[in-house]
Amino acid sequence: MRRASLLLVILLSGCVYYNGVYNAKRLAGSAERAEREGRTFDASSFWGQVAVKAESVIARHPHSKWVAEASVLQGEALASIGQCAQAEAPLRNALPTLTDSDQVERASLALGRCELARGEAASALSLLTRVSASRDEYRSGRARLLQARALRIAGHPAEAARILATSRGAEAAGERLVALAAAADSQMLPVVDSFIARRDSLAPWDSVLAVLGARDPIAASRLVDRLHDAGLRETSRPRWLLDDGLRLAERDPLRAEQRLTEAAGISGTAEASAEAAVAAQRMRLRRATTSRQLITVADSLEVGDEPGSATGQEVSAMVAALAIVRSVDTIPAGAPQGDLRLFLAAETVRDALSAPLAASALFRRIITDWPESPYGAKALLAARALDPIGTEPLAPLLQARYASSPYLVALQGIDSPEYRALEDSLGAYASTLTTAQRTRRTRRIRRSPSDTSDVDRSTRARTPAAGNRRPEELP
Repeated sequence: MRRASLLLVILLSGCVYYNGVYNAKRLAGSAERAEREGRTFDASSFWGQVAVKAESVIARHPHSKWVAEASVLQGEALASIGQCAQAEAPLRNALPTLTDSDQVERASLALGRCELARGEAASALSLLTRVSASRDEYRSGRARLLQARALRIAGHPAEAARILATSRGAEAAGERLVALAAAADSQMLPVVDSFIARRDSLAPWDSVLAVLGARDPIAASRLVDRLHDAGLRETSRPRWLLDDGLRLAERDPLRAEQRLTEAAGISGTAEASAEAAVAAQRMRLRRATTSRQLITVADSLEVGDEPGSATGQEVSAMVAALAIVRSVDTIPAGAPQGDLRLFLAAETVRDALSAPLAASALFRRIITDWPESPYGAKALLAARALDPIGTEPLAPLLQARYASSPYLVALQGIDSPEYRALEDSLGAYASTLTTAQRTRRTRRIRRSPSDTSDVDRSTRARTPAAGNRRPEELP
């Protein structure tokens, strides 16, 4: 009787183990059906239940023969809802023990998805390749899609496009389009036409423009126009124009500025428009050749309604730097310490505003308006580094006027006391200037508590580098 009772307990325990796995498998089937039918919310809900039930089996019966299958179900469910950090351990532990080909494929597909999400394209490929030939049509299709994505990320977009040439489904078609764009394949154009013709709402235009733009900015710019002409994704247009302008900055600066200005003028997309407006001003600053042109840009800058935002902070920093330029623009030639102020302003223009030509002009002004300045050689070296063509007539001055300058001596590897004294003096003056600016700002805040703009940001950030430089850090 006792033996019969013990046997009954064992049989009932086995039923409990299997029931937990059976319920998890049933829910996994429901999740897969929901995925195939495009019901992503339902699929996520089912996968969440699978993860809970599978984990319960593993926790309560860690030595059961069903643990390996429960681990696959748990890992597959977690991977499907984007929790790869928790999915990898059960999948890696289960894979070496699996003998059932169906379970091996499920575990490999889930782990391959997680490896791809981590950017490990090579290891993802080794897992996904074995599943791409599965007899399960849905599973093999998912594996080929992820395999193609891994190949594209690994730098083999043509091979990725080939793998998906016969695949069906909107997601596979979209991934193939991205691969063709990355490969700059001539087949991309008819595929683009087909997506535009059917006005496919799932077309991955953002990814297509990104990969095409990295390879051919001009072609990507033309595609932005085609999408606009077709009336597609108008809400995405400001971001597309912003990215387009940034990509074209080196190839076609004028068109780039037009793109950014157009993006800035589109209402209803505050973030992209604000970024575009700042980027357009940055381009104008970079193109400026004189302090007057910089001040013209300063007059058009507006901090906006959100000074604490990233773009608001950037504009505030630009305004602060341009205020320094404005303050030195009217310094008369030969004014006491004018060369020091001008040198620091030129550094601000170079470092904070990224306006090399205008910075070079300010450095050159030191040479012409303060010909006896001990910082003349340093200014000339800085000007030549920023604009070697425009400053070519000044090159003979290095030997004619500044042959004995401590800065030329320092370039020869000789660290003289005179060089150290000049650098210390420049650094001390920069600190004094920053303190004065901070004091003025504090007074303004006391008068206007709502003023939170950080007007001395650029000078504070630059002050430590203004003095005490080693010779190898010149100019």
